[in-house]
Amino acid sequence: SGKQTYTLNWSVNRPVTHEYGAFLQILTQDWERITGQDKFILRWLYPTIAWHPEQVIPDTFTLDIPEGLPVGAYRLVAGAWYVNGGDMPAQSFYGEATDNIATIGWLKVPQANIPQIPTDAIPIDATFDQQFQLISANIQPTSDDQMTVTLYWKSLVNRPQLDATVFVHLLDADHTIVSQSDIRPMNG
Repeated sequence: SGKQTYTLNWSVNRPVTHEYGAFLQILTQDWERITGQDKFILRWLYPTIAWHPEQVIPDTFTLDIPEGLPVGAYRLVAGAWYVNGGDMPAQSFYGEATDNIATIGWLKVPQANIPQIPTDAIPIDATFDQQFQLISANIQPTSDDQMTVTLYWKSLVNRPQLDATVFVHLLDADHTIVSQSDIRPMNG
């Protein structure tokens, strides 16, 4: 929480004849805005029309991070637009972009405490890519036709280099999916 400063390094592939604006935002996994800053890129100090292809131009953004964000992962996204109108297309090395918003990183709000595994949880020993392990599951009915499945994981390495989606599928006798939940662990 509080103010966080980020620097984006810009460059051009060729001389440009437009001035540009940009934004840096923090979004939920579902692309809902938490906070952000939209501004012209160094418009009065060193406008984009004066840049040369061999230059790297740093530009600073300050985001006001709200107090009490829930545990989970939040997208750090960027985008740009022409000052005279129109958004620019965006691409992301993370493979996640909309037409004009690119995910450039993730901000994570960790758990305050390691959860205690209930004594009636089912022990499981499943290792994934030698990076993390599913150690148990707890299943609790929540209504006549629903149940909550809580999975307990253990990291085997510091900061696993895998952006995983966890799925729990309920199959019938013919191995047809009857119900499912596909989510990122701990909201990302």
